[in-house]
Amino acid sequence: MELRNIFTDRFESLELPGDAHAFLSQAGFKPEEIYMAPGLFDLQINGYRSLDFNEQGLSVPEIEAVVIELLKDGVTGFFPTLITNDPHVLETNLEILNKALAENPLISACVPGFHLEGPFISPEPGFSGAHNRKWIRKPDWSLFERWQKIAGNHIKLITLSPEYEGSLAFIEKCHKNGVKVAIGHSSAGRDQIRQAIAAGASLSTHLGNAIPAYIHRHENSLFEQLAEEELYASIITDGYHLPESLIKIILRSKPGKVFLISDSTRFTGLKAGVYDTPIGGRVELDDKRKLTILNHKEYFAGSASSLFQCVEFICQRNMLPLPEAWYAASVLPQKYLNRGYAAAPKMQEFVLFAYKNQSIRILLTKKQDRFFSPYR
Repeated sequence: MELRNIFTDRFESLELPGDAHAFLSQAGFKPEEIYMAPGLFDLQINGYRSLDFNEQGLSVPEIEAVVIELLKDGVTGFFPTLITNDPHVLETNLEILNKALAENPLISACVPGFHLEGPFISPEPGFSGAHNRKWIRKPDWSLFERWQKIAGNHIKLITLSPEYEGSLAFIEKCHKNGVKVAIGHSSAGRDQIRQAIAAGASLSTHLGNAIPAYIHRHENSLFEQLAEEELYASIITDGYHLPESLIKIILRSKPGKVFLISDSTRFTGLKAGVYDTPIGGRVELDDKRKLTILNHKEYFAGSASSLFQCVEFICQRNMLPLPEAWYAASVLPQKYLNRGYAAAPKMQEFVLFAYKNQSIRILLTKKQDRFFSPYR
């Protein structure tokens, strides 16, 4: 079947099984409206479609179900993200995730690592976001080593605040042990941020979020991270977490170093309503996928959007052309991780999607010689 390569804009031949070929032929889209692309790669998945990686009762079958739902939505790789939590729950879930990777080849193929967001973050209101301040603490290398052992050495990214005494030594040890360090949920000042970068910090987690509603007009953590060229930045482009003007500023400030994340939660794909969570307390999801803390609606409780919807928003607002937006949500995060990746969507894994009137419809995803689709 001849399909358009998202990066070259040329039609290329792609072998598909008969039922997949028939499905695409009957989907109702013109050939020029269907693209083949590398799978999306999301470094921040807190949960998805009813499952939360941070709640008690996590199981391998549930993790596999989430992996399949993500594949249906075009995500072929992701980091389950565990945030500030009761240490017992955190350790239990790290153990279960490690078990899932050991037992299930599909999960292992889709999950190359875990993202630990906290608990070594700022306890100050606004900076702490939806994290439970009861469990926030300063960096502790012995504790991290314990968690890394439980996780089977799969913690590949940690988000922390370099505002604490001892943070720099902690960052240096992470860097030496192959763990990427991101600055996030942080009230750190200019010198602390620069010292953290020198020690090995290389990313700003969901830049522009997890800061108080009112900050100093010039001297603030957001501007300092924007100004540091060495830092990559992840941003949530769900239409709520960041205003369009700030997204444009971040993209222009860090060309080639901004990738998209969903920061999705278990509320992605659920109906609007008020929900109770053990992490953020009571949260409200409206009918337009906006997720906020119920009694503090100025603060978000993660996202209820899929990564392809974050790509879609960027394109609909004409902030990036489709190929660049897709690249920022697929190839670029893997480049940041120094992973081997396939920039050309060929053979081993790919996503086929329709793009019409600046709307994305995921049609088919291939991973490990299996095909996944929300319509099959």
